[in-house]
Amino acid sequence: MNEAWYDKLDEINHNDAEKPMITLGLLSFGVLAPFYVAYRKQQQEEPQEQSPLNKDEQRHERCSRMERFVDSWSTEAEYIDRVLFRKCNKESSNPDIFEKYNVKSLPTFLFIKNNEQVALLATGDPVKIETAINDHLNGKKS
Repeated sequence: MNEAWYDKLDEINHNDAEKPMITLGLLSFGVLAPFYVAYRKQQQEEPQEQSPLNKDEQRHERCSRMERFVDSWSTEAEYIDRVLFRKCNKESSNPDIFEKYNVKSLPTFLFIKNNEQVALLATGDPVKIETAINDHLNGKKS
């Protein structure tokens, strides 16, 4: 037996008041060890989708994808003289802007006409965004 087990057995032999508790702990670990090892292995193998790091990576991926769409739209002939696209990065911008325009999630598209917000679209779906842009250009209410 290894040294850790000797230490546990030594405690059992010398401490009469805690014998049942220590024995139960030792026996339950011995019986449950295969299940615990299998459980820990499963936890390590499963993707950690809910971790904050992965959420940040997913948000960054969505935002960079939307930035590519915005770059593409800002060079299209149908938008070039009619729409002014501006990107605002939450990490490097004034937080008051996000409060002023009630931005709760990213990416969010604000439609501003004559210095007034006319619409807000919080989605990462480029089809919905392009439809909303075209609706506002053509005077349709969204």
